[in-house]
Parts: sequence; C-alpha cells; structure tokens
Amino acid sequence: MTKPLLVDSDVLIDYLRQRPQAMAYLEALPVVPLLSVVAIAELFSGVRDGQERTLLEALVAAAQVLPIDERIATQAGYGGANTCAVINWSCPIC
Repeated sequence: MTKPLLVDSDVLIDYLRQRPQAMAYLEALPVVPLLSVVAIAELFSGVRDGQERTLLEALVAAAQVLPIDERIATQAGYGGANTCAVINWSCPIC
C-alpha cells in the first residue's frame, strides 16, 4: 500500500511554473497529494494571475488538505508512523 505524501510548497511552485521535472513528479504520484494549509497560504500569496492561478485552484481542489497544527507538525517532523491516525483523520490510504 502506498503511503500518503505531503507535498511541500517548493515542489508545488515549480509545478505551477510548469517546470518539467516537478510536473513529471507530481503527475506520476500514485496517490492524491496531501497539502498543508500553510503550503496553500504560501502558494496563494505569490501566485501569478492567469494560467498559474487557474492551475493552483485546480491543484488545491484535487488534493487532500490537511489542517496542520502544532501537534501534527511535531509528529510529522519526527517522522512518526501513521501521522493520519495521530490526527484522527480518515485518510483513504492509511
């Protein structure tokens, strides 16, 4: 079973700017990417109007958004097993 993958904003910025390596990476993911609310805020604060904004809106709509708080961030930062269970989130993969 493939584990969920939390994608960082730097990868998403490269995807939005249509950099081939980031596009290939995200499009090849075997799971729906997880996005933190922090990454979404970062992305919308710097998104360019037009195609980049449209692509970002589609990406956020297709992703699963995690409501990150201090407890979740600490657990994930330590590489804790099954972070989804710790935050009591019904992940479709875990």
